[in-house]
Amino acid sequence: MVQIKGLNVMKQSLRWNQLGLRLFRLLQKQPVGILYFDVIGYRMESQVWVREHHSEVLSLLGSILPTWKGNHAEGVIDYVMISEGVFLFIAIPPQWASEKKDKLESYAIQLDDEIRHCCVLSEETNRFLEIHYGVSWLDGVESVNAVQPLYGSLNRAYLEAYHKRDNECKEIKGRLFHLLSGGDLRPQYQPIYSLKSASLVGYEATLEGSSEETSNEKVLAYAVKTGKLADLHKRAIHDALVKYKESGCLSKLFVNVDERILKDPNALPIYLVNKMKEVDVDPRRLVIEIKFDRASEQDLQIIQTSIQLLKRQGMAIALDQVQYNLLDWKRIELLQPEYIKIHKNLIKEVQLDWMKEEQLKLLLSVVRRMNGQVIAMGVENEEELRKVITLGVDMGQGFALGHPQSLSSPVPALHPQINRLTVDSRERFIREGIPRDIIVQSKQVNHEHYVSEVADYFQLTERESYVIVVQDRQPVGLISKGKLYQRLGTRYGVSLYLNKKVFEIMDGTPLIVESTMSIEFVSKLAMSRSADQLYDAIIVMREGHILGVVTIQALLDRMTKNQIEWAKNTNSLTHLPGIHLIEDEIRRRREQQEEISLIYADLDSFKWYNDIFGFKKGDQVIERLAGIMVSLQKDDPNLFIGHIGGDDFMAITSQRTAESLCKEIIERFDQGIHEFYSPSINEQLHSMGKIETVDRQGNKVETKGVSISLSVLDCDNLQHYKLEDLSEQIIELKKSAKAIIGSVYVRGKCRGVSCC
Repeated sequence: MVQIKGLNVMKQSLRWNQLGLRLFRLLQKQPVGILYFDVIGYRMESQVWVREHHSEVLSLLGSILPTWKGNHAEGVIDYVMISEGVFLFIAIPPQWASEKKDKLESYAIQLDDEIRHCCVLSEETNRFLEIHYGVSWLDGVESVNAVQPLYGSLNRAYLEAYHKRDNECKEIKGRLFHLLSGGDLRPQYQPIYSLKSASLVGYEATLEGSSEETSNEKVLAYAVKTGKLADLHKRAIHDALVKYKESGCLSKLFVNVDERILKDPNALPIYLVNKMKEVDVDPRRLVIEIKFDRASEQDLQIIQTSIQLLKRQGMAIALDQVQYNLLDWKRIELLQPEYIKIHKNLIKEVQLDWMKEEQLKLLLSVVRRMNGQVIAMGVENEEELRKVITLGVDMGQGFALGHPQSLSSPVPALHPQINRLTVDSRERFIREGIPRDIIVQSKQVNHEHYVSEVADYFQLTERESYVIVVQDRQPVGLISKGKLYQRLGTRYGVSLYLNKKVFEIMDGTPLIVESTMSIEFVSKLAMSRSADQLYDAIIVMREGHILGVVTIQALLDRMTKNQIEWAKNTNSLTHLPGIHLIEDEIRRRREQQEEISLIYADLDSFKWYNDIFGFKKGDQVIERLAGIMVSLQKDDPNLFIGHIGGDDFMAITSQRTAESLCKEIIERFDQGIHEFYSPSINEQLHSMGKIETVDRQGNKVETKGVSISLSVLDCDNLQHYKLEDLSEQIIELKKSAKAIIGSVYVRGKCRGVSCC
């Protein structure tokens, strides 16, 4: 029979201690329920883990239970902590008679939730914590015979918890033995994207997918406890590398390594070097992702030695789950990693938390100074994605960008959502994409071709300066004639490089952009590259197909020309696109066969306002309206705003969002216009609701003050409309809107006209 350590002492003391007396008295009146919480987790060989983490959990339980007992005063009698867990005693009311077990288990679930969400446990303890509980009850006893039945109930509750953990332990032991004996870990690969160019950077190999009954995460936790962590890591790295090689992937591969297996400066580096040679993977594609929990400064010195050995082999280092704390600052300073992966807790709802935003900004500034790159982990939705892009985070990973999956499942080389969010919406719609006339078609070679073939091509075609390296018709690298000749021109360069395959010497992280991106935005991406890539050509794609390359010189020349044209065609007051750019935008949407709404906005009683308050104040009202409309672009990436002139504006959006957009413009304008009136005008409007004035023809009219009229024209197929016909139909709607006093929108359907 299983014996409970510490229970015999408790059994002896039950005859005379205060709790025992209370229980004996209560048992003569009503049943008493017993909950036992086992907080050790699995029975395991690693007793060091048990002592450290078990004592931490029990200590925190000791601080939580008094408050929890007070919050449940109507039921919880008391609790007793022993060396392996905690017993709780619950008074069972008569109405529980037929559902004692269910009610007691509900208490157990509540306390389990309290422990996990209210205890400030170390990350490692929280990761490994497995709480099992058992329940029993005693229906009532005579006081003279109370001890033995109570002891039996305590033992039943304990045994139920013990068997739960023992069964789970056997299952996990079996799974670990299966994996270490050659079982498939089934690694999953989660994509990591650049938040600057939207291009795929690489994958993180994860072991968090589920197998038949037991998750790999639990197996990993058990491996730590039983001293099998290094063996399991080697198996995981082996499987991840083999499947990576089989897929033919040329992006970077991030593999997870626990800090503890880096304390031997020879074991992992030697294993990795040998394994990379065995699997035939270029070490420069591998990023060792290190997760820290409680390494001491002495440990860090040893780990630094391991990291230096890995870096000498060409591998890069990433620090995993970095947070805003002193320990992580020290690790960054000492280890100088190439990548910093920000903990998902710092990314979660960062758009709503100014403190998180400021912490992230500071982390970014520090990493920038050491020439590192920041990866946002756990990006779960578009709002978080938009915020980390705005803050300038380099890369992103999370469900918003792609779930863990096998490498046989294709992912886009350019992520469409990032591509949409990275380009400022106003800039994207008022500027053209990359013009075709500056894109140069370049030769494409398979990544398995030899360098000698590329060198021969450059020699035969003097005007060609770049070759695009492809795999499955997707760009994976770029070779520059200048850089290739520089390599071949070194001592032994020809013999060293000429017979290598191109993927071994190519630039594996070229800038890849979509042709629809504005050249201004692309130039910003190009100028933010490292010094050795600053003047390299840019690969241009369109919907998954390679168009060619564009050089930095051609890009900057066209951008200068555009800026001159831009200055000619924007409104000097609001700096919004003028009539020519508005017409260009309508033509662009016509080419893309979009179903849109044209929203014409102008102000009512604006002449009256200018006559009373002057043109300078009138300009301020126009600027306020422009600001309202532009601010709405943040929430609608498909929204274009133009300024025709004076108090007339044009918005172009989808038909689906037109109505809500009009309501928002009216609400914001009407709320803010009173700021531009004098106190006497505001008082008159408040008391009488109107003001007498004259219209443009000199007739006396009544007004409610400056208001806004919106004329909405829905166009199903712009291919059937001419611009002048659209203008005529908008003017008709405008007359209807103007006939209504106050801010209003009027909506109509465009009448089709044959296009000349």
